[in-house]
Amino acid sequence: MAGMIFRRDTFFKGLDNFDQLLKIIKVLGKEDLDKYLKRYNLRMPIEVKKMMGSKEWPKQPWENFITAENMEFANEDALDLLDKML
Repeated sequence: MAGMIFRRDTFFKGLDNFDQLLKIIKVLGKEDLDKYLKRYNLRMPIEVKKMMGSKEWPKQPWENFITAENMEFANEDALDLLDKML
């Protein structure tokens, strides 16, 4: 859905699974991922930990991805739905 709203073929396009997870973390932030991992008793792959380094990776507001080309699709309702889905 993010790809459709922001007019990108693949919004979280990584070179492999680990790189894709890092791209997701860069947008959605590390804090919610940590909560998810704890809730389901999961562990972060060591490869991703290395790629992340010590940076905190805060959640990015969807408004950061709005451009002149996608602003007609990135309305408040669409961004709210996207936020709730992800």
